[in-house]
Amino acid sequence: MIRTPHSLLALAGFALFGALFYRPILLHAEVYTFRDLYPLFLGMDHLARVFGGWHWPPLWNPLEVLGRPFAADLQAGIFYPPNWLFRCLPEPFGFNLSIWFHHVVAAWGAFLFLRYRALAVVAAALGALAFAFGGALISLDNLPNGLQAAAWLPWIALAFDRWCDRPTPSGLVLAVLMTALSLTGGLPEFALIGCLLMMALAADRHFTHRGPHLMQSLGGLALVQVLALGLCAVAVIPFVQYVFWSTRRFGLDAGEVLKHSLEPLGVLSFVLPRRFLLPDGSLHLTPGLWERALSRVPLLLTLYGGAGMVLLVAAPATLSRLRRRWWVALIAGLLILALGDHVPGARFALEYFPVARAVRYPEKLMLGVHALLAVGMGIGLAGALQAPARFRAVAGLSAGLAAVMALGAALATWLGQPVASPWMQDDLTRQAVVFIVVAAVASLAASRPAAVWLLLLCVAADLYRANAGLLPTVSWEQVRAAPEALAVMQRSQEPLRIFSDEGGRPRVSRHPDMFLQYRDQLLLQSASMYLVANLNTPAPLDLDDWRRLQGLIRSLPRERLSTILAFFNVAYLTSPRAVDYPGLVLVRSPQAPLQPFVYRVTNVKPRAFVPRRVVPVRSAEEAMTHLSSSQDPASDVAVETNSIPAGLPAVQAGRVDLSAYLPDRVELRADMETPGVVVLGDAFYPGWRAEVNDAVAPIVRVNEFVRGVFVGSGPQRIVFAYDPPAYRIAATISAAFALALLAIAGGSSYIARRSARRATAPANYQRP
Repeated sequence: MIRTPHSLLALAGFALFGALFYRPILLHAEVYTFRDLYPLFLGMDHLARVFGGWHWPPLWNPLEVLGRPFAADLQAGIFYPPNWLFRCLPEPFGFNLSIWFHHVVAAWGAFLFLRYRALAVVAAALGALAFAFGGALISLDNLPNGLQAAAWLPWIALAFDRWCDRPTPSGLVLAVLMTALSLTGGLPEFALIGCLLMMALAADRHFTHRGPHLMQSLGGLALVQVLALGLCAVAVIPFVQYVFWSTRRFGLDAGEVLKHSLEPLGVLSFVLPRRFLLPDGSLHLTPGLWERALSRVPLLLTLYGGAGMVLLVAAPATLSRLRRRWWVALIAGLLILALGDHVPGARFALEYFPVARAVRYPEKLMLGVHALLAVGMGIGLAGALQAPARFRAVAGLSAGLAAVMALGAALATWLGQPVASPWMQDDLTRQAVVFIVVAAVASLAASRPAAVWLLLLCVAADLYRANAGLLPTVSWEQVRAAPEALAVMQRSQEPLRIFSDEGGRPRVSRHPDMFLQYRDQLLLQSASMYLVANLNTPAPLDLDDWRRLQGLIRSLPRERLSTILAFFNVAYLTSPRAVDYPGLVLVRSPQAPLQPFVYRVTNVKPRAFVPRRVVPVRSAEEAMTHLSSSQDPASDVAVETNSIPAGLPAVQAGRVDLSAYLPDRVELRADMETPGVVVLGDAFYPGWRAEVNDAVAPIVRVNEFVRGVFVGSGPQRIVFAYDPPAYRIAATISAAFALALLAIAGGSSYIARRSARRATAPANYQRP
């Protein structure tokens, strides 16, 4: 049963604990920069603020490659409602506050769900802490889209559980809203995992004969998913179109899917936390000091759920044999699937059953395992409170683990370097002390149940000790400090576009060396932080044109590189190594090991221009061949034959100026001596429309990768605007579903009030 005072006190407690947990980034202008956070998510968040100030929603990002969809990328979280508030707050506080907020939301949702399941307050609080501040969710701090999607899973479970007990329209609407929040969070795989857990919950209710029939529950769950997808159509439909134009349209490669499989030894991080920051403050990139070189850095940096894991030993006694087998089988199944490449037949299954690739990395399934174990800890503590003698089993298991850790520390000391590192000995010793303390408190709780609150404090302190300092930080001033390479780059009216060459880049593992390398060389999306366009920016969802363009650039002979870069309006090249290519002029040599060489590209073509001649081609392959072999691809451009208007002169002449350049709108003014094509060196992508002197004109592919429009002679005003029909249709669908859900909720509330008035009316009351 949920009581409001307990719920509000729990919320306050989680908020305070979260503030302590994230004190470095909330009270100081620091940000996490590990792995994808700096080169991807911080830059994306910054662009959302900048582009959103010009036009909302920001649909297009012109700074990556030749431009790509922005709002259609779910990772940008443009349509995720909480981001509308956080992105109104100053940087980096809004970004950091979002991390704190989602952990508090996850904890409160888990607490309310466990209380609804009739667990004691202390048991619900322990399960909630284990879920929200356990290793799996803390690991998602460097994947904010995953954190946003995962934080709402307990709320989905709560809404679905309540609906199963009372299948009312308002309960259905609440489940839809919670599912929609998870879906727009930005990681659809977690919404899929949430759906799987709800199916398991429906089966569990069927076993206990609670709520509606299993098929009715599953039907309700399916309806929730359909309504949530309809409500989120404004995000989902453009995303599906984006996928169709990306390298993912042919499906994911099995090897890429299995890239992040859970290492068998990684299971040990349930009881022995991984850490990446060493006592001296340096960063190491092995997944665990006890794993050594057996694995790459995992997707989920640690799985540590706290010393409360020992409470799982008391959980089975509170469940029937059927339910025990069901939940153990589900956890074991998810764990086996998460092992991915280490399971015989996994690669075969992915090759021949593409639906199995829906979860991109097998390790993501550990979120489901983590959620079930956190619930199991809460159930275990509730079971021990019902029968205090069970605390003895908890104490015994904890003492046994302490002995194993102490023995491991002694063995590591005896073996010494290089078999066991000093940090490994330190980790094992610390963990032995933690389990000794938990064993002592559990023994005390066996005779004095009030001591269970001490156990909750022990688990909270242990989670803080092990998980609070998982990721390294740098100051916001360091992030926003413009790289010295930018000081030698001259900007003009046209947006600055560079090419960041990664060839020969040294691999560094220390912190902040990795951050400095990305920043100073302007690698990946780091250039976006300074509003610089980068032709060589990969993304988790790459357009197929990006893949083909990068393949073409890599295949070019060295004497052709500057010609192609000049055609694409690339003004500078950064490289970690010295290069001696024709057409590149060195303007800056590195002053420090991680700084790049900076080269200026000569004879750069303007962003918009009029070519001298149009060369007809019959296919994309011919256009790419022309681009890679032409001495001046900006003078003679390739256009497919069926797109060339009749009567086009053999030689064209004219000049064009860039009047305005916004993310989703470009205005040009051309003075044409002859009819011809005006070329804009930005990506060809569906959804762009062109107007010439206020009349709609077709957009054609030029040299395969950029767009152009044919115009007549004389003065011409040309406008390119990104106005995708898919977005308009999707927005209409979302609005229709929102109105329908509002009507359902309002109608349900009206019926409930009417029924309540009738129930309280006097017995002799008669309707007029």
